[in-house]
Amino acid sequence: MRVSNYLAEKGLPASHFYDVIPGDTEGIAIMDCASGQSANDAWATSSEKEKKAILEHAGTLLKKIHELPIPDFWIHNKHEVASPDEWKAWTMLRIEKYMVFAKEHLSQQISLFLEEKFTRLIALYEAKKDLKLSPLHWDYHFGNINVDEKQNVTGVFDFDNAMKGHSLADIGQTMYWLVRMPEFDISLLEHFFTGYGGLTDADREFVYLHFLLFLSATTRSVWPKEHLKWLTDDHLRLFESCMKGEYN
Repeated sequence: MRVSNYLAEKGLPASHFYDVIPGDTEGIAIMDCASGQSANDAWATSSEKEKKAILEHAGTLLKKIHELPIPDFWIHNKHEVASPDEWKAWTMLRIEKYMVFAKEHLSQQISLFLEEKFTRLIALYEAKKDLKLSPLHWDYHFGNINVDEKQNVTGVFDFDNAMKGHSLADIGQTMYWLVRMPEFDISLLEHFFTGYGGLTDADREFVYLHFLLFLSATTRSVWPKEHLKWLTDDHLRLFESCMKGEYN
């Protein structure tokens, strides 16, 4: 509630929350209604030109979120980090856990590929002396965005995972959600980057490596659940595509 209200106060397209009425199992939120429709639904019927506009506007909004001062209440309920050093330490812990998983369950080719990429990510973090924390959405995908008929973002939702961290990691997670959209052309990702603006080649490498980190995290979380085998299979195909250089 407080995160969404904060964004609304800053002029961003987030709904203002007024109260939560207790229910039998979940509370009922009393909030402003956002106009437009889900970006997922809009995407399904959009022309290529309209899809590019959605991506650019979504990238622009994420950049505005990342540039906001971090309020005291922008705290994750499980993975809270209070400093750049804590963020780096948490990222190193994630890499360690996902590599153990990869070596135990994924193919040797995927495991060696991830080991190479995560070694590179560790080196980049060790060399980065100017890391600053930003307010992250940490679940920024088209199911959590509304757009209007001109592809402008009219609402951004679901801040349950909001946390502080490296802004490029947030983009890396968004990249995961985008490339998994039905028939998503990877060349369109450039329009999200254009909307976000100011990304150097080094920044894009950070984004890609965090995309791989989140892909590893989600693969680990669904393994070996039989009812999610379709998702595991999708992830394995995605790893194969990454090893062919299709996404960097």
